[in-house]
Amino acid sequence: MVDVDGSGSMPLGSVSSALDGGLPMTARQEQFSLAFMHMVAAAAGCSIRVI
Repeated sequence: MVDVDGSGSMPLGSVSSALDGGLPMTARQEQFSLAFMHMVAAAAGCSIRVI
């Protein structure tokens, strides 16, 4: 949840961490890479089996 201070504005640090779920940069990069590979495989008509 993002807190709003008394002046009605939201602190930017809380907003940026709330938008990405608070994941560290390396975890975000890993998730992006996985999503990209799934997209490429789907466009090629393939699927990726997760074991």
